Amino acid sequence: MKLWLKFTLSALSGILLTASMPGFDVPFIGWVALVPLLIVLLTAEPKHIYPLALPFGIVFSIGVHNWYPNIFPPALGYFLIFAVGTYYAGVLHLGVWLYSRLPASLKLLALPVAWSAIEFVKYITPVIEDWWFVLLADSAWRFPAALQILSVTGVFGLSFLIMLVNTAIAAIILHLRQADSSPQAFPKSAAIAALLSALIVGAGALSIRSAENGFKIAVLTDMVNQDPLVLAQGEFAGTRVTSPEVSQAIFDTDAALARSIASEEPAFIVFPENEFTDANDSQFINQLGSLAQETNAYIAVDVLWNAPTGLHDTALLVSPEGEETARRAKINITSGEADAGIVAGPPQFFSTSTPYGNVGISVCWDVHRL
Repeated sequence: MKLWLKFTLSALSGILLTASMPGFDVPFIGWVALVPLLIVLLTAEPKHIYPLALPFGIVFSIGVHNWYPNIFPPALGYFLIFAVGTYYAGVLHLGVWLYSRLPASLKLLALPVAWSAIEFVKYITPVIEDWWFVLLADSAWRFPAALQILSVTGVFGLSFLIMLVNTAIAAIILHLRQADSSPQAFPKSAAIAALLSALIVGAGALSIRSAENGFKIAVLTDMVNQDPLVLAQGEFAGTRVTSPEVSQAIFDTDAALARSIASEEPAFIVFPENEFTDANDSQFINQLGSLAQETNAYIAVDVLWNAPTGLHDTALLVSPEGEETARRAKINITSGEADAGIVAGPPQFFSTSTPYGNVGISVCWDVHRL
């Protein structure tokens, strides 16, 4: 295989895996996205594995971490996109190294174990646990049958399963490409792995109970973070809205977006994380209540809260009757927020009763840390 084709296949896997992630939503492609890359890596010389994995890592990181420059100073954000791309390539390098050293009966487990184990270690290691990298399991976020395994193994088991399926398919294709691909040499472990994975997903599908009463959640994106001031500093710099005129402009933008989807009858409308006003500013909170009544929906917003305990970045939930039903201060704040005078909220986790079930609210990083 020509070198340029190997690099192309590596980059292709980056594009395919990106396409399976939230925001792109091409269904099921994550289960085969890594096959072109693995065909290249599993047949490469050891010294070529990392360079061949780099196109995948960089392309994938650009696709799923392109928001880094919006939350960090741009120069740092672009550097981190590249750095995380090299991290993904390094994980694959480790997996292929392990593949080459395991006996034939266990080779198929090398990449799934390496990838999911590193995801787990990163998740529990102090400091590193705060590095928000996209997980392989995210590629199945619109596939409820596969998501059922999360209740047993967590996200790492799903990452393991997705990598296992990709590796099994790659192994079968590599066998079929061989000139002496006799039935006796067929990689039976790959076929067994693919079958077991299908059974696990099938069991997940059968375990899903049909929902009697469904409801919709509308999530707004107002692009406020594209403001030149915010772009220049990054979200973690602690930029705050201090002008009533800017607060009103942000609210008007989100209110227009909310009205535009009101005909879909969403049960909940979620505003972006923009801290557009103070939780006790009646000028805007009254407008928010009126909007909730107009759209007949619960509205969740991100605001600042000048509480006796200090200034908090806060999630606020308003009912369709226009009344505040929940308020929860962000617990895991960023260094930029701390520099801006924001303090962490108490570690309290509660839910609010609604006609759609109990609902919990939180701000951004709190969900990641949970």
